[in-house]
Amino acid sequence: PSIMKSSVGPLVLAVLLAAPTWVFAGGENNLRHGGDRALEVKTMKLWTEECTGLIGVGQMAGAINQEANETYFLACGLPNSGRSHNVEGACKEWIDNRVFKGHLYSNTTLLELPDTWLNDQTEHLELQHFPPGLINKEAMANATPQVGGRSVLAVIVRLQDASPTISEPALRDSLFGTDGDTRTLKSLYAGCSRNQLNFGPTSDRQGSTNPIAGGTVTLQVPVKVSAGDNVIRNAITDQLTEQFGVSSPAELADHVMYCVPQGAIPMASYSFVHNWLSVLTDTYCLHSNFQAHEIAHNLNLADSGQFVYHDDYTGLMGVHTNITTERRMCLNGAKLYQLHWYDKTTEVMTLLKSSPPTTVTVHSSLKDAGAGIKIVEFDRRSPYDFYLIFNWASGPNQDTPEGPNTVTITGTGRHGQSYYGSTLIAKLEEGDRFIQRGYFYGPCNLMVEVTEINVAEGYAVINFESCFDTVAAAEAAAAEIELQNKIKAYEEALAAQKAQEEAIAAAEASGQPVAPVVPINIPPAPPHPPYTPKPVPAATPRPTPYPTVSCVSEGGLCFHLSDCCMDGEGECKEESYADGGTYMLKCREKKDENSAGASEEELAAAKKVSEGGDIYGENLLGIYGGTCNDDGACTDGETCLNCPNDCKGNLVGDVEERYCCYGDIESDIQFGVRGDDMRCTCGQDTPREAKKCNGFVTGGGFILLDENAYLKRSDCVCDDITGICPECNAIDQVDRPKSNFGFNAKNFKGTPDGSTNFDIDGNGFHFHTLGGGGFQYDGLEVVCGDETYGYGATILARWTGIGKIAWTTGNKKANAGSWEEGYRFFISAQDYGEPGYQDTWRLRIMDRDSHAVLFDSDTSKGYIFDIDDFCGSPWDDCLGQPDFRGDSLGGEGEAKGGGNVQTHCKGGPGNAPCDPVIPQREEL
Repeated sequence: PSIMKSSVGPLVLAVLLAAPTWVFAGGENNLRHGGDRALEVKTMKLWTEECTGLIGVGQMAGAINQEANETYFLACGLPNSGRSHNVEGACKEWIDNRVFKGHLYSNTTLLELPDTWLNDQTEHLELQHFPPGLINKEAMANATPQVGGRSVLAVIVRLQDASPTISEPALRDSLFGTDGDTRTLKSLYAGCSRNQLNFGPTSDRQGSTNPIAGGTVTLQVPVKVSAGDNVIRNAITDQLTEQFGVSSPAELADHVMYCVPQGAIPMASYSFVHNWLSVLTDTYCLHSNFQAHEIAHNLNLADSGQFVYHDDYTGLMGVHTNITTERRMCLNGAKLYQLHWYDKTTEVMTLLKSSPPTTVTVHSSLKDAGAGIKIVEFDRRSPYDFYLIFNWASGPNQDTPEGPNTVTITGTGRHGQSYYGSTLIAKLEEGDRFIQRGYFYGPCNLMVEVTEINVAEGYAVINFESCFDTVAAAEAAAAEIELQNKIKAYEEALAAQKAQEEAIAAAEASGQPVAPVVPINIPPAPPHPPYTPKPVPAATPRPTPYPTVSCVSEGGLCFHLSDCCMDGEGECKEESYADGGTYMLKCREKKDENSAGASEEELAAAKKVSEGGDIYGENLLGIYGGTCNDDGACTDGETCLNCPNDCKGNLVGDVEERYCCYGDIESDIQFGVRGDDMRCTCGQDTPREAKKCNGFVTGGGFILLDENAYLKRSDCVCDDITGICPECNAIDQVDRPKSNFGFNAKNFKGTPDGSTNFDIDGNGFHFHTLGGGGFQYDGLEVVCGDETYGYGATILARWTGIGKIAWTTGNKKANAGSWEEGYRFFISAQDYGEPGYQDTWRLRIMDRDSHAVLFDSDTSKGYIFDIDDFCGSPWDDCLGQPDFRGDSLGGEGEAKGGGNVQTHCKGGPGNAPCDPVIPQREEL
């Protein structure tokens, strides 16, 4: 049957003798941008092919604040042909959750796609009910050591109406150094791996039109830029297979790069995880950092972050958007551990809860195998561990932009064995001490002290301190270390302030003009100096119930895939519990698990556990109580703790990453999970009620601050009734500074949440919503409609909440001790569709105690929420509508590069409209 659906008329049914096909004209998708739009027609074909899940990971061009759900996507890959189709409905949170649980392995897991249709226009797959089923025929395997030679083919793609500006000789030089380029894909990996991983050109091959020569080829593809990323990608794949007589481009090389013209893909570059394909825009194909980053995803490496998922710049797997600089840089400790470039017996040291106090010399990962320890793994007997290295800025790592010549600690999940995002935990200089409370569970903190850094020789010396007998002793040690760290930050700020004052005095004495400076922020003295540091209480080595050297017996719990099992006769295998609600590794005999010839359904049934499930041997219902009916829906009284079949969650890893759908925040102390989380929205199988809004707004970019912008200097007292004193304004009225921002705001179960960050270049001013796991917004409204809601836009958003500020010198990042809490912010945004530079954005920050205005990007505009102190005051009586106006992204008259505001009127599986959450007015 074929059905024509019109947005203005009734349904018309025609019966055809053909495959099931739906044809849609116009329709509700026009809501996103509002206004008139030409009639769009799309043909939908029922999808029946088997395919594997592909995780796509990309990065935006020039955008510091990446939008996760614009750069992460799920695709359905057809291994036999190399073609792939994006699966609509997946978000980064859903992907990360399924990866952590062991449900989704890119290029391995089969997608179960009932009631799915292929959109012929976009070549996307549209599911009637998201998410798809995930089928794994095998348990997780050990990470494959990435060593040896790997071949590369780079394809310059010329479309009907656009072509890249690069040439094949330039491309070969950037990849392999054929014409003297010393910063190449080949040199980067060879240097970082100590020549264990070597990339080279694939074999020359004659095609029906152009030949492959030196690892490159130019290809004519008969589609236009406007066809869209998925259509273009598959058209390139089809042309390669036809030109060179293969069934898939994977037969031509281990790694195939498509170099496409500007506008062909919505990102600067992207690649598929654990796969052969990467796609880069024009000159990004010549940039060794982009080449290496995308191929790293092919090698099964994930992004790495610090405050967000992509901002760890100690290594290659942060998102680097500066195309003008090619850095010699390598990888963080978690990624190096995963790649298996280091001997586990002589170059990797594992420290356990039971390990005695130890002094370790950690050498740079670039030094030869005989130099000693390169990586320290802090094994907490959990899937989420920390990894320590010395980040030596030398040789192939000499340009590392963050933490050069420091000891860095990075955390990651999946036992460090498979694809999973890593997080930069700490950067330590000589004399620094790091503490992670409760890292090993119980009264056992992780404590590390850096006693020596030798840059000339490329090593650092660390002291690993052991556990305590009591919680009180552990807390006392932690408190003393944290106090000493605060005192160090205070003393460093005083020294910086003194140096600034001396520089100003010297300039004045010489008669030179004194440039405006940002005052140094002095944190509170903790306590008032002078202070004599106390000795940190000594730890007491404690026994551990877990095996340290001996083998695990049959049926016992493993903690790594490489653990000794049954005296070497068995193997540690991943077993799924509670239909994948959690998982664990157990020691089993090496044998064919299906020697009896059972069906897949019988095998699945045999692996299920009884109601309530187990996690590491403990019955969840017995611990947490409640009820669980295992009906597939997460209802009142059920959480991921007591009903993992119905409610999703992540019970291990970094505290900020834990959540439980839909338990309350106080549900568990041991795991420290949050009650609600954005991952619940995308991960729930059943639609949510309209009152539990799925709508959200995201964005990022910059605005140029003009004469209406106001930033109160930290050393200036303002008593004006308006809260604004012109003499206190730190904004340069001649050389207008640029401000960068990024945000996301959603409603979760009727409660708004998300994150917002804002920085002013040159002024050293930083703003961020509070971290630590609580909800940071208390007001959110998203307005989507066909009629304007004031000031000409049909799609608007506003939100408010609590945040923190920091001042730094220049454009340096704020450290943990320099943030000040206690600030309310108000934000308004207007989404005018594409291009994004037409969108507007405004931010206002106020001191919650004094009600003074700290920052306003445009003081000429009115109130945003009526809890703003300006509303109802003598100088603003709050008449009329809220003022959603703001400054155009990138500044007036700039056509590109300002950023984008994306208001998603219909998000998540429920497609529910966004009911406003309006906060109550605070007491003045």
